[in-house]
Amino acid sequence: NSGDYIQAVLDRNIAENISRVLYPNDNFFEGKELRLRQEYFMCAATLQDIIRRYKASKFGSREAVRTTFDSLPEKVAIQLNDTHPALAIPELLRILIDIEKLPYEEAWDLVVRSCAYTNHTVLPEALERWPCSMLENVLPRHMQLIYHINFLHLQEVQKRWPGDSDRMRRMSLIEEEGEKRVNMANLCVVGSHAVNGVAAIHSEILKATVFRDFYEMWPHKFQNKTNGITPRRWLLLCNPGCRPHRREDRRRVDVAPRQAAGAQALGEGPVVPARRDEGEAGEQAEAGGADRARHGRAHQPGVHVRRAGEAHPRVQAPAAQHPARHDAVQPHQARPRRRQHAAHRHDRRQGGARLLHRQADDRAGLRRRQH
Repeated sequence: NSGDYIQAVLDRNIAENISRVLYPNDNFFEGKELRLRQEYFMCAATLQDIIRRYKASKFGSREAVRTTFDSLPEKVAIQLNDTHPALAIPELLRILIDIEKLPYEEAWDLVVRSCAYTNHTVLPEALERWPCSMLENVLPRHMQLIYHINFLHLQEVQKRWPGDSDRMRRMSLIEEEGEKRVNMANLCVVGSHAVNGVAAIHSEILKATVFRDFYEMWPHKFQNKTNGITPRRWLLLCNPGCRPHRREDRRRVDVAPRQAAGAQALGEGPVVPARRDEGEAGEQAEAGGADRARHGRAHQPGVHVRRAGEAHPRVQAPAAQHPARHDAVQPHQARPRRRQHAAHRHDRRQGGARLLHRQADDRAGLRRRQH
């Protein structure tokens, strides 16, 4: 500063306001203008870093190695996530023309090949539209470039559909109805080499309604990229060693060797798979020892083995054929157990009565001490 401390502090606060609160209330003019400045600040800072890193060719290096931009689309991919970073298109064009001194045709080709646009909504009112007067006041050079982009774009539309003024009006970057505004979604479509929705039905709606005219002009631009990634895919790609432990892999294991092993243990007849409970292989393996001891035959986890002509395991056998469980209550044990329970209930009642007597004695003693 030049000695004016108060003014220097005010200037610093004004400069820092651009990043103090992200996307303020834009119901008022000041809020809208600050939001526009924030969007441009984000785009400009990102593109300056992209150009610096592209020229250096090595991360962290400040020495310019690349002097041409022929390989920019192969080295850089600028993904416009909705319309908020749409100003990256005229900003990159401005850098290539005004700073790097490239001709307009070459610069525009690099911009289109480097940028791609992802749409997140099919509601026209949710797509950003900035007043031309505000853009001319805040970003006059960018507004000039947008006008020029729109002029060349409408010339192509006129060549494709001569005399179709309604189509030209719908595809124009500048909306003429009421206050002149820049349609940022149209700018993203025109300035990108790819446009995608985030779900199959969403992408079809974009092609059929919101961007129908643009789809008819550039069908190769439109594609679908389903949002998100399944946790299973994420887990397996990051941890290839986890693959053998998935339940699906256990289900795919051929059960023929296990059936053969069971038949060999039984030593008779052909093997017929009775029932395979795929989701409980671990529990069956733990119960295998008890099953062998109880029935005297081999048990393989994940598969039940039976002889040809044998009843299905789910068919209940006569009660006499069921071996008695070691923990079953026998008739001679029932009466003592009931007597034991009655004794416990009597003890509980006696204990409750003693507790009430003690509490009554305590209350009586407390009253005597008070008197």
